[in-house]
Amino acid sequence: MKGISIPALSCLCILAFTTSAFCRDAVPPKGAPPHVPASLEDIENCSDPVVMLVIGEVSEEGFDWQHPSGRDYGEELRNSDLYERFGGFYMTSSQILETFENPYPANRFTLMAEWPCLEAAQGFYYSSEYQDILKLRAGSGTFQFTVFPRETIEDMSYMRGK
Repeated sequence: MKGISIPALSCLCILAFTTSAFCRDAVPPKGAPPHVPASLEDIENCSDPVVMLVIGEVSEEGFDWQHPSGRDYGEELRNSDLYERFGGFYMTSSQILETFENPYPANRFTLMAEWPCLEAAQGFYYSSEYQDILKLRAGSGTFQFTVFPRETIEDMSYMRGK
């Protein structure tokens, strides 16, 4: 496809196949690994990039960025150094340009972030700092964090045919 990068195509495929018949059986959360790295420097052989897909279903009350404590989820996450510390970056957010198939639910949001390896994504998510920030969105809806290998179309067996 001219004009679209392989990583971008991979991300589009990830999004397409997370809601299609190609999905595997449900995978329950594993919980924190035995050792949660404190930063990217604590990880050896961090060379297999991953994509973290976050899907949220916002409650009827809506996502309240301002916690009753006065702390703000978005502000606290922006002000933390978690993304920098673990080498992550946002790839996209929920601003929809166009929907090709099936309506996108009004109360859903999706974002993707890339990490240099699974351990970096784990370090971000399971860090005490992020676990503290997570509390600020409690009651605002349900959120699913999943991590996928960043693959090219050649890596995807279901795209090669059988």
